[in-house]
Amino acid sequence: MESEAGNKKKRQLFFSTFLIILLTLIIYSDSFKVPFHYDDQMGIVTNYSIRHLGSIYKFLLSNPTRAVSNLTFCLNYFFGELNPFGYHVVNIFFHVLNGILVYFVLSLIFSSTPLIPVLSALFFVSHPVNVESVTYISSRAGLMSTTFFLLSFYLFMKFRNSDFSFNKRLLFYFLMLFSYILSVGSKEIGITLPVVLILYEFCFPFTDDQALSKVQAIKNKIFYLPFLVIILMAFIVRYFTVGSFLHPAFTRDYYINLLTQINVTVSYIKLLFLPVNLNVDRHFPLTTGFDFNTLFSSGIILFILYLAFACFKNRREISFSIFWFFITLSPTSVIPLEDVMSERWLYLPSIGFSIFLSMSLYQILSRGQVLSFFNYWKPNGKTLTEVKLHIRGTRRNRPNPPLPPFNKGGGWGDLLTGSLPAGRQVKTRFYSFWAAFCSALIILFFSIATYQRNLVWSDWLSLWEDTVKKSPLNARAFLNLGVGYEKKEMFNEA
Repeated sequence: MESEAGNKKKRQLFFSTFLIILLTLIIYSDSFKVPFHYDDQMGIVTNYSIRHLGSIYKFLLSNPTRAVSNLTFCLNYFFGELNPFGYHVVNIFFHVLNGILVYFVLSLIFSSTPLIPVLSALFFVSHPVNVESVTYISSRAGLMSTTFFLLSFYLFMKFRNSDFSFNKRLLFYFLMLFSYILSVGSKEIGITLPVVLILYEFCFPFTDDQALSKVQAIKNKIFYLPFLVIILMAFIVRYFTVGSFLHPAFTRDYYINLLTQINVTVSYIKLLFLPVNLNVDRHFPLTTGFDFNTLFSSGIILFILYLAFACFKNRREISFSIFWFFITLSPTSVIPLEDVMSERWLYLPSIGFSIFLSMSLYQILSRGQVLSFFNYWKPNGKTLTEVKLHIRGTRRNRPNPPLPPFNKGGGWGDLLTGSLPAGRQVKTRFYSFWAAFCSALIILFFSIATYQRNLVWSDWLSLWEDTVKKSPLNARAFLNLGVGYEKKEMFNEA
């Protein structure tokens, strides 16, 4: 039985990995010939420091907080010079690897529900909002930071597994720290990992920690100290090389930035749910006062955070996905940056959205009922009114109900074997069909949108004509469009 279960798990792993790779290669198949765009000109095409590996230290010191990702540009030039094909191969490789790592990490969290990890990974790799991060070569920093972020997360989960020997756990720990250094060295967003790890331990506490007192539990977290040292060192290196902890040549009033980012966050959420009108250089006006739009956006954010706290009692996986989004988005929201809003900043936060979306669909798929934030299970077949009363009463002190696996609690196993009552079989088939259909439809919609978005990136003119059309008040978009017309010797249009 154990060997049979192990073989089944291996087949499941192989099929899921193959599906992630195949889908990514298909939807990004038209991106290999995309030319250099925007900052690629300065960072790669005219950057002579990447052309000689002997002077690599000068290139790395020019931007030490992104030294790891910049190193790959040197290697790209060494093997293929200025052929964009090789640069895109590396970017897509990291995107595929990230999709696989999402699957591996979530497989440890949702060990009894294999559908959630694979759906989350497929939603992530196919989401069109990530096109800018993958197809725009200079966005490799975010791709690589996410790769080592997820790898460090995976190693952390292995390190905290008490089933391993001390030596093996120690090995996982040092590999985790090394991966974290690479994440921070690729892009600064990697610094959010310790907060995500704390969130993970809070949402899914380990059995050993539950038996400890509060003082012992705090002492038991001493392994977080090296993370703080790495973050401190990253800030010190940035300060002595760039001259500032933040942007060295840009400032914005923090109050205005806060109000603006409240509206930007809601716009990000809209893009994740409905990724239309994607824009490489979005013109987003600054919010200088607490107007109605800001009040409305604040209400939406507070409501989502309320749901996250409310779900913590019943379904901590939902809370984890919501807080993942806000934590990983926080660096670009809190720190004033020259660009107010950028789709490539959603790459790491979109993983939280993918988990949330797959969790929602799974609730329908496994329960035969529509997902409700306050009704994830029906104890003893009670009605909805009785469940609400039950939530307010005795259920408060109960442990979180586990997600139902496929062979228990009215899942696919009971449906296929016919062990469910006839009426419930019909209902379960109905909801299961629509849940499966919606999952496939969402992936298909994301995939088509991603493929079409890559077509826009296929040429300098098509990209900036699209940007000017969607952002008619963006002077930088018109400037880049004019540069494109000049290159094509279309002087009248320029």
